[in-house]
Amino acid sequence: TGSGKTTTLASLLQLLNQSYRKSLITLEDPIEYELECEHALVHQRAIGRDVPSFAQGVRDALRERPDVLSVGELRDLETIRLALNAAETGLLVFATLHAADAAQSLSRVIEVFPAAEQELMREKLAHSLQAVASQVLLHAAEGRERYPACELLLRTPAVANLIREGRFHEVRNCIQTGADRGMILLDDSLADLVGRGLVRLNDARTFATDQRRLPGGRQSTARRHRRRKQAREGERRREPRLATLALANVGEFDDVGFRSGLSTGRTVDLSPSGARLELDHSILLGTAVELTLALDQQVVEIAATVRSCDEADGRYGVGLHFEQVGADAARALEEYLRVHE
Repeated sequence: TGSGKTTTLASLLQLLNQSYRKSLITLEDPIEYELECEHALVHQRAIGRDVPSFAQGVRDALRERPDVLSVGELRDLETIRLALNAAETGLLVFATLHAADAAQSLSRVIEVFPAAEQELMREKLAHSLQAVASQVLLHAAEGRERYPACELLLRTPAVANLIREGRFHEVRNCIQTGADRGMILLDDSLADLVGRGLVRLNDARTFATDQRRLPGGRQSTARRHRRRKQAREGERRREPRLATLALANVGEFDDVGFRSGLSTGRTVDLSPSGARLELDHSILLGTAVELTLALDQQVVEIAATVRSCDEADGRYGVGLHFEQVGADAARALEEYLRVHE
């Protein structure tokens, strides 16, 4: 409530109304914005006046076979089930619900169902979802205006796979690595508003998931821009890298130094100062990791930092810069590179 989602939804519908010759049906409680038919044929229905409930409104609308259906709020299991079924048939469905971010939006849609149905519903959602937009409104630093901070998740094969497997906690990483496709984290949108002086830092902190991504945090805006530039241009390597296949374990650490995750992958290329890995999930840029490499008959551990991360066909290429390489590890790495050159 008070996040501006009704206004955003009405704006999207009005854009369709002005641009396409389509049939639109909206279900609202109450109707707050009246849309006059322009290019589209618009039918707005109020809950309690025109239809008894959202669920019944969806059932009635499907019999009319509209091009677009807008469900004012996904309030209950039956409404969500019907909306998913409608989207699965190819109908463009807009809907809103209360959630803090894109990942929570996905989990709330699924968790309303009994455990026995959740796998099927994840499959339906992975197949039909096109985008998730999450937003909050902040008071202007000066004046009475309010500014929206937005998070945008777009469907990609990797996102669909995460939904299918219920790995909603990894959606945030997908949004960050999908910046080139137009995706954006809520924290980065907040940081942009603060950086431009439009909203106050303390207000932005109220909604931020990761305080470090705001100006003044450990991952300031300028630092993030530098990292993104490095990811786009490729890492500047002092030594040529050897294309090689070696098993690798990656231990991730949180901002206070505790291990927060462990994953297994393989090297794509390797040098004395860094490596590129292939993993089944993304890792946030700047994350400190402990890399364990199986180099022939030796196992070495190296402290590293994530410098780049990109996705292709559901797999992730993660570029690492070695921060601390012990003497024994350095000798083992040098010998491995010499033998396999």
